[in-house]
Amino acid sequence: LFTVGNVCSRFLTGYASDILSKVLSRTTMMNGALFTQLVSFLLLIWVNSGSEQFYWPALVNGLAFGAPWTLVPSIEASWYSMGDFARIHGVMMLSCVFGVFVVNDGLSRAVQSICQVTALNKHAFNLLWTVLAALCAVSLLVGYRWTGRASHSPTKLR
Repeated sequence: LFTVGNVCSRFLTGYASDILSKVLSRTTMMNGALFTQLVSFLLLIWVNSGSEQFYWPALVNGLAFGAPWTLVPSIEASWYSMGDFARIHGVMMLSCVFGVFVVNDGLSRAVQSICQVTALNKHAFNLLWTVLAALCAVSLLVGYRWTGRASHSPTKLR
């Protein structure tokens, strides 16, 4: 269900962001997706992984995960202009690869290692989701701090 939510979100977010951008900034929409992902991680920790209740937080997490893939290019274009878009978006995608392989994979391996050593195998996913929820919370605080600035545009990278 995570994958279904992820794919649906990429289509729906692009369409909805064009409509909602009249009343909300895309940065605010990004913060909303991050908040939704935080809540879904907390729900994943709370529900029993063998129950039917487990599937809904997984779907919601997928919906929240897919949103930034559509929102980020629009935010980059509005911040930096289309003249620098390819260079900046390339760096952004490189950082995504870094995040997926180093942070996410490294975090998963570390949690598995800790749980095997301490005989907490059944709690491995809860520990992983707790760490990811904490990272979401920190990112959300940074995102809201950023959104609260007078100007949403960072300085150009020239």
